[in-house]
Amino acid sequence: MKKINILSRGNKLKWGYNFGYWSLLNFFKDELFELGYTFNFYNKLKPDFFDCDYTFVNNKFFTDNYKFRLLDKSNFLKKFISNKIEFKKIAENLSKKNKNLIWFDLTDSAGTTQFEVLPFVKRYVKGQLYKDKDLYRENLFRNRYFSDYYQKKFKIEKDIKFNFCKLDANYQKKVNLGWNLGVGNFFDIINYGNYDKLICLSKFIFLKNKKKLFNYSLGNKKIGNKRLDLFFKLSNRKRDEKKSIHYQRQQVESLLNKKYDLSIFKNKMSHKDYLTNLMNSKISVGCFGWGEICYREFEATKMGTAFVYPNLHYIETWPDIFIEGKTYKSYELDFSNLQESIDFLLDNKSRREEMVYNSQLILNGVYSNSGLNYIIKFLKNLD
Repeated sequence: MKKINILSRGNKLKWGYNFGYWSLLNFFKDELFELGYTFNFYNKLKPDFFDCDYTFVNNKFFTDNYKFRLLDKSNFLKKFISNKIEFKKIAENLSKKNKNLIWFDLTDSAGTTQFEVLPFVKRYVKGQLYKDKDLYRENLFRNRYFSDYYQKKFKIEKDIKFNFCKLDANYQKKVNLGWNLGVGNFFDIINYGNYDKLICLSKFIFLKNKKKLFNYSLGNKKIGNKRLDLFFKLSNRKRDEKKSIHYQRQQVESLLNKKYDLSIFKNKMSHKDYLTNLMNSKISVGCFGWGEICYREFEATKMGTAFVYPNLHYIETWPDIFIEGKTYKSYELDFSNLQESIDFLLDNKSRREEMVYNSQLILNGVYSNSGLNYIIKFLKNLD
């Protein structure tokens, strides 16, 4: 039996723990046990955390509210996160306790990395990676392919240098693809309220058969007829810094405002209203956020809505609902075919429905034998 301890944020009532990034391991817990794997979650760094075959470490454990978290009584990591977080030193010290350290980089973009930890980890796992690993050896502006593109083409910001660790070819085999936030089993807020959500989370602590609680999950909605042509609602506050990251959202909104009435999406709406409007739209137009993979496109798929999204031909990820012409319609980074892609989907109901159906099949596979086999293959690759 191989014992795996996972260090991640939050307690057992935290939504991400049960229905988010780690929910696959919870869902397939019994099947994985039969195959010789057990999992234990930690939200504090305790001495017995290292008493296992593999330690899974969520890098965000050290970045979110780290000043207020009691790590462990020995304080052997505190000095490395008091001011500037030194991931290299953190990984080095963790690896001294257990050499089978699996570092989960949950930062948003495929380009934002912490390769300085590679000498001290057994595997470096990320939910989205560049297909061309040579990109990790280039000086990309703000460490992102798309930001670098916009900066070079439009000179949005002052040229500044970034301190980051390039990928050493000697450690490249340690870099493995994990899974993205699309594995999240989103709660069905349309049919269940916040009280039901709290009850559902509470039951996760005591109920042995956790799969029953996935009845609260957001299931696939029928594609059907839609009353709204286009859905576009993004957090797009004006920012004075890192403009190359937010440029895409600002430009797409500007272009859409010239042709479409987006007033319905400018006001604040509840999560239920947000999903309902998404469900009632023929297409959703999306943009990159801090990274390339965002929640919206997975939510659109669940809501039976086709989506238009930037071309992700240079990214590998799983689950992958970004297959051009099969699961979504893409537009180029220069926006040259944005309107063309929108018009194509609006004018072709059958193609919209086909793409939604294909995307839903992929997401359905996550919590079936396909997803279980993916996790098994991932775990076997740790050896």
